[in-house]
Amino acid sequence: MTSEKYLPHEPTTSFEYSKSSENINIHNITYGQLNDFLDANPEKVSAFNRPYLKGTLAELYNLKISTIGISANGVLQGVGQLLIQRKGPIGVVQGVPARYTGPVVKPEILSQALLKIKDYLGYHGIGKIITDFPPSVSFDTTDIEKAGYKIKPATSRVINLRDENILTQSNEGMRRGIRKTLLDPKIEVKQPNEDEMSFLGKSLDESYGNQGSNQPYPSNMPAIVWVRHHSDPFVHLSLISYEHNPVGMMVTALGLDQVACSWMIGVDHAEIDRLGVNYPISGVLIKDAAEWAKGEGAYSLDLGEGPESVGEFKRRMGGIQLPYISVEYTHPLYKPLFNGRAGIKQLRGRNKL
Repeated sequence: MTSEKYLPHEPTTSFEYSKSSENINIHNITYGQLNDFLDANPEKVSAFNRPYLKGTLAELYNLKISTIGISANGVLQGVGQLLIQRKGPIGVVQGVPARYTGPVVKPEILSQALLKIKDYLGYHGIGKIITDFPPSVSFDTTDIEKAGYKIKPATSRVINLRDENILTQSNEGMRRGIRKTLLDPKIEVKQPNEDEMSFLGKSLDESYGNQGSNQPYPSNMPAIVWVRHHSDPFVHLSLISYEHNPVGMMVTALGLDQVACSWMIGVDHAEIDRLGVNYPISGVLIKDAAEWAKGEGAYSLDLGEGPESVGEFKRRMGGIQLPYISVEYTHPLYKPLFNGRAGIKQLRGRNKL
């Protein structure tokens, strides 16, 4: 699979200024250049760095997309699609509920690139950067920490799909529960239709509510995901029902790096209690996603981490805990604004993306 088939939205904004130092240059690029670079470096392209999926995230959260190139000595060494939210006179490269959205950059210059990107964005009135990189990306963060970046170590649970039997790595109780569930003729696992997609929102409300929080997705998310991804070969939609009553749903996305990532997984616990069902619904959905991903050539399924109880469940599913790097930077010029103090007037004349 290549990224060329799925182009992002038309440009919503662009960089017009290029700041170069130590042979690293940040500049505007075309979508053709973006896709050429991604196709030439598929091992670095996570699911949420596919341009088409970045477009979905932008639509969900009303963000602008800015596409940049990162060159060293005149040679393109990286690309990035930045999701930008404007807050009055300043902007933020926004963190979204999706993993590994950071620029796709050759590892040897990633630290230097992040140093240039912060200055470059600050010039354009972008005061904060929040982004992260997959477990496969490792780099020395010493220089960027000295420059003011906050490094936030994070972890994710990853299932190895190379084994012939996907359930081999899960514990015995989980394997037995999933097999028992799938033997029940009242259980059905399938791709949802358009009408059934609305259940995704309800199931996420239940799942996040059980953890004492609100789901981070807008109310129109199911409709947007359906329109953009129900026929997308890089995205898998899965619905599990008991006696034709939906009880869980999962959305999984595949990267060019042959790693699939769980995007959303929701279970309607209230409905399960009403039906008297005692099955590992999430486990069945994860098994279904893993089988799809393996069939598409993926060698692992990244489940994320979540709260302690969720992480423990993913461990029982066979998820190995892997670290990844999340970074955040606030430009000194804009810190007073993020802290709610005066300073807006001095920023009104700055260039904007």
